[in-house]
Amino acid sequence: MIEENPVLAKRLEKTLAKNNIITEIMKRAPDLGIPNWYLVAGCVAQTVWNELHDFPLASNIRDYDLVYYDD
Repeated sequence: MIEENPVLAKRLEKTLAKNNIITEIMKRAPDLGIPNWYLVAGCVAQTVWNELHDFPLASNIRDYDLVYYDD
């Protein structure tokens, strides 16, 4: 898992931070007041793919999924 490798975790964090849409979502999501939320799915994987292949980071991302759970 990525948390076991701090180098990969930091690389992922830097890559995702380059995607302006992800950055904006991460900035605004706390204002929704929902508990235990995560940004997940294709937007994360596609951003990494785009970075590795020198595509625009938001290319081919149709949606950004924010999920949450409550107790």
